[in-house]
Amino acid sequence: MMRGLCYPILIVLIACQSNEESKPILIDPPPESRTVNLDLEGLPWIFELEQTPEFPGYRGFYLGKDGRLLLINFPDAIGDKWEIQGDLLSLSFLQGAAVPMDAPHSFHVIVDSVEDGLPMHIRLIPAYNHSAKEIPLIRGSAEIDLVENYWLLKALVGSEELQWPIDTDVHMILLPGKNGLGILGHGGVNLFSGGVEIGDETFKVGLLASTLMAGPHLDFEDRYTSGLMNVNRYVQVDFNLFLYSDTTPIAAFQAQMFN
Repeated sequence: MMRGLCYPILIVLIACQSNEESKPILIDPPPESRTVNLDLEGLPWIFELEQTPEFPGYRGFYLGKDGRLLLINFPDAIGDKWEIQGDLLSLSFLQGAAVPMDAPHSFHVIVDSVEDGLPMHIRLIPAYNHSAKEIPLIRGSAEIDLVENYWLLKALVGSEELQWPIDTDVHMILLPGKNGLGILGHGGVNLFSGGVEIGDETFKVGLLASTLMAGPHLDFEDRYTSGLMNVNRYVQVDFNLFLYSDTTPIAAFQAQMFN
């Protein structure tokens, strides 16, 4: 009788042990480190929630395809270079710093939306101070052809102490011709003309010939035409054009539309 009582008890114990071992143990896998391939080069990026009283009313930057950093509407700063590794964007400056990108110069990039296969809205988050305010940016684009349009001068570096002509439009027009692309314009006193070469990011003006009229704004005109001959890069955003010598801003224009 003792053996008969122990036998079913032993079966019960074995069955309970078997049920406990069959339950799966869930373990969360460690988070994976993912490299984000961000196609930001060759694009202008505009501060989305900011307006400025100075032309063009916004600020931003352009990430050149050769790694050069061009600033838009930052009079106290000059860009130098940029690079991206994974989602970490690093910026450097030759002069000053572009607030609010002054310190630190490295940012995590978050893409909020994509349009036409490219990032449209992004955010920059300081890499070494995550409590700092993030910077929302929107991708800019050219809204008008560079050639065969009337570009009205709106800003000229180095002209702060000079009197701007008020009785004539200081402008330039790019026109195709038999010998290539040409540039025509008015400097405030005289008409000028010459040749220009335009590439994907390059804008190079040759020697300019001008009429020889005298007038009260020759100093301004000399600053304008000499600045044009030092230009070698450009950026277009909306109906605006920004010219640079390497990464140093030279002049800014707005397209004037005629009916």
